[in-house]
Amino acid sequence: MRYKLIFLNIILILIFIIVFTACSTSEIIISKTATTIESKIAFVSERDGNTEIYIMNYNVLDQDRLTNNHAVDEFPCFSPDGSNIAFDSNRDGNSEIYIMNTDGSEQVRLTNNLANDMDSCFSPDGAKITYSSNRDANWEIYIMNIDGSAQVNLTNNLANDVAPYFSPDGSKIAFESDRDGNAEIYIMNADGSEQVRLTNIKTLDEIPSFCPDGSKIAFDSGLNGYYHIFIINADGSGLVSLSNVSANEWAPSFSPSAE
Repeated sequence: MRYKLIFLNIILILIFIIVFTACSTSEIIISKTATTIESKIAFVSERDGNTEIYIMNYNVLDQDRLTNNHAVDEFPCFSPDGSNIAFDSNRDGNSEIYIMNTDGSEQVRLTNNLANDMDSCFSPDGAKITYSSNRDANWEIYIMNIDGSAQVNLTNNLANDVAPYFSPDGSKIAFESDRDGNAEIYIMNADGSEQVRLTNIKTLDEIPSFCPDGSKIAFDSGLNGYYHIFIINADGSGLVSLSNVSANEWAPSFSPSAE
């Protein structure tokens, strides 16, 4: 009888562990589902007669207007933690970089000059924003703190450098430049050093985007009269065309890595 009781206790303990584990797993799944449901998409719309920024859940039609003025507000970019959105607006006469909370509150102008600032992109740690500006008579890549302080020209040449995009680890910035007579994809360190040309296709190469592990860069380029999607290693090797149809295809963007 004693051994039967011990055996019964063991069985009860095992049942408890199984039930507890199942409950814990269920909570994890629910938590992940809730996080997914709360994922947001910021976008630009003219539905109210003016170019404004909106936000919505990615899988429902619950859409909210975040900006509300007579200017053009566009190109929203989420901070890595999802708490802020950087965007471009010409509400003060020329295009400048602004930041706001994801509910549209506390809209703050970060740049303030007579030129145009646009193409904002957060660093992976959320501490910096890189962007394009023509304040020096041509387009250059700048970087600043998220409060707008310490604005620094990273590229500093007589060409046009635009569309900056941080690598996932924040150490590199890919961008587009016509410094060699044609728009090509370049890469540099996040402090602006070691600027290296990656492409040489003799057509317009533009809008670079890093893959999640930082090993490759996607971009679009003209080919046979159309824009097509290409991919290249971050060191400039291994150029591959990913599309070959009689249509324009552009602005590639990688999905996040699966966890």
